[in-house]
Amino acid sequence: DIAVDRNQSLLVLDRGRGSILAFDRAGRFLAARPFQGSAEAEARGADARFVLDPFGTLWLLGSRARDLIPLDDRLLPARATRFLSPEDSIGEPRLAAIQPGGESWVYDGARQALLRFAASGRLRFRIHLGSAVSEVASLSDLALDADGLLYAADQRGQRILVFDTDGSLVATRVLGGERNRFSPVALAIGPGGQVAVAGAERAEIQVLAPVREAKP
Repeated sequence: DIAVDRNQSLLVLDRGRGSILAFDRAGRFLAARPFQGSAEAEARGADARFVLDPFGTLWLLGSRARDLIPLDDRLLPARATRFLSPEDSIGEPRLAAIQPGGESWVYDGARQALLRFAASGRLRFRIHLGSAVSEVASLSDLALDADGLLYAADQRGQRILVFDTDGSLVATRVLGGERNRFSPVALAIGPGGQVAVAGAERAEIQVLAPVREAKP
């Protein structure tokens, strides 16, 4: 898993060592910092992921704890209380995206659902992908734009699903087909709203125009 911090340094999750590796813009190695406390075991998991929010806080998706864990500067869990409540509200947190105000989206891989949480940690609503979209989605990445729209990469469906702030599906961007496959595995949204999508089959990145239909 990777992310870019405020200094434009590239952060890489090293699951084997349970550490975060940092590289500068030229690709030079800067430092390695191990996770501490209960976060270390979570970071070594095969499905471990991390998210960097707009304020620079690093969050670890803990599949064992079924939690979205904020980390302090020492990579220790920043609090002891649970973020996801009630305890059975999520089965397997695989992906997350965090808005500037603290609200967040989490993809539950066990239930094939998207969950939206308030900044307090309260579950606002859940979207079951089997009923919200025409075919069951297999999400590989999430990203939020400046308008609050959630972009979800559906690797199996070769498409990008776009959800509004109320959970409604507002757009579907098909990227490939049977003859010309393009299965999205990662996406990022630039300052101008352009959506960059990396595919699994080819060393290629597609750049899409933004969808601007967010509701107030």
